[in-house]
Amino acid sequence: MLLLAVAPATGENPIVVGKGMADPHIHIFDDTAYLYVGHDRSPKATSFQMVDWNVWTSTDLVNWKHVTTISPKETYMKDSPTLHPLQRRRVDLRYSGDLAAWACDVIEKDGTYGFFFSNGGTDMGVMLASDPALSDAKDALGHPLVSAKASPSYPAADTEVDDTEGAYDPTLLLDDDGSAYLCFGYRHPSLSSYMLARLKDSLYELAEEPRVVIVLPDPKTGDSMPGSDKPTLHIRHGVYYLSAGTFYATADNVYGPYTYRGATLPHSQKSRTFGLTGQAHGRFFTWHEQSFHVWCMFVDQNNSGVPVPGRTYHRWRESWMTYTHYGDNDTMVDDWRFLDRHGRTGVGQYDATWNKIEAEWYMQSTDCVKYQSDMDRPGTNKNRLNVNELHNSQQPEFAVNFLGATSTLTFPKVSNMPQSGTLTLSFSRPPSNGYMKVYGSTSDEGQLFASCHLQDIIHNATCPFERASSLAGELQFRFEPELSRRRIFRDDQQALDVPQALDVPRTSGPSALRAQDSFSKQQNTGAKLDWWSLSL
Repeated sequence: MLLLAVAPATGENPIVVGKGMADPHIHIFDDTAYLYVGHDRSPKATSFQMVDWNVWTSTDLVNWKHVTTISPKETYMKDSPTLHPLQRRRVDLRYSGDLAAWACDVIEKDGTYGFFFSNGGTDMGVMLASDPALSDAKDALGHPLVSAKASPSYPAADTEVDDTEGAYDPTLLLDDDGSAYLCFGYRHPSLSSYMLARLKDSLYELAEEPRVVIVLPDPKTGDSMPGSDKPTLHIRHGVYYLSAGTFYATADNVYGPYTYRGATLPHSQKSRTFGLTGQAHGRFFTWHEQSFHVWCMFVDQNNSGVPVPGRTYHRWRESWMTYTHYGDNDTMVDDWRFLDRHGRTGVGQYDATWNKIEAEWYMQSTDCVKYQSDMDRPGTNKNRLNVNELHNSQQPEFAVNFLGATSTLTFPKVSNMPQSGTLTLSFSRPPSNGYMKVYGSTSDEGQLFASCHLQDIIHNATCPFERASSLAGELQFRFEPELSRRRIFRDDQQALDVPQALDVPRTSGPSALRAQDSFSKQQNTGAKLDWWSLSL
């Protein structure tokens, strides 16, 4: 295990430049983001040469610190033959050995961290550690956990799956009931798909034989989900999402069957995909009530996801990140607009000179719901945009509903703020009467930046702002609904008007409340913020 003191890297897209970050998976432990990632050896490599795995940490998804390097020589892979791909179909991706530190993922259970790794496209192993940085990770078995009979392991694995050409690209899920699952890719002579098995609490044993995951075609188009590797598994509101690159399927049971739902990026964006293709190995994750997608793209490919004409297709990747939104009927969309307008800036950073900053680009929320809002404004089509229709070139609209006096949205690291000027707020629907106040920090003592009175507002509201020289680059938006008043009588029959707060539902954010739930009895309360901007 190698622990290195490496200078911190400031995030953008790619999130860390020049490190050959491949197959990224991010997990949140103790309010810190841990990035587990492979390492492409050289920008000039014409075959996959992945020499180790690395752990990076961040407290804001902007600044990253390298903490650990794990070499395949610390595992049973040191005894594996170094295999390179042959031309025969059944072994064309059978890498193994020192240059085959393929995709990895991590799961935590009862204070133990399981680090699952690929020995190329051949088999998978597991290391155990006592901390998420994997500083003391040890090979738990000394041999593979899972391999394929058609591509036998050296040494033999605990579990062999029949009639496949390899077991690799692990993804882990800790279900809501505490059960841990391992999902991985495999290739079969007649059918390639995914396999899944529940893990024992030890994390280095399977509790059952791996079973094939059934993915049904899209019922509207009849299309099947592409891919047989790069899986990512996550759960949201009881819905299981199985994804591979930009393609995904959903189910109401972890074992499936899953139904193919389409792509998180509109297929019609063929010229600007930012690497979000079927090759975009990565992971979806949620932090501070915001959802993100981290993935890797081949640098020598253009935005259409195919090799650049006249250039060698080098196996060199870098990792990107964007915001992810969940629309109607559990659909999922990556924020293509953000990538197109500000993709190089990266998440968690903003510039006050931008024409507008979308509300759904926040980095932290309290008692708010992000929801699909393209039906909110008058004159819109009666039919909502289907997030994942194959020929849909439009990204659906999203907004954030402030549910009441406890609602906040935080935008850290706002650069180029003027000393004074005008704040513009745009709402997808007329907000409740009240105040939208903007503070310069997340603490109650934060300086008041602006206070917009929302009185009979239809869509847009403006108000002045003043910025003190000591104001940091973080802005927090807080909605304060106007108090209703009730009349009471004292003993002398004198009437008094007493403020009474509106009845506002309490939640712990979008993870506890679906978007549609916020409208069931609160149609005329709250504030549905679409975007905001600053101007001189």
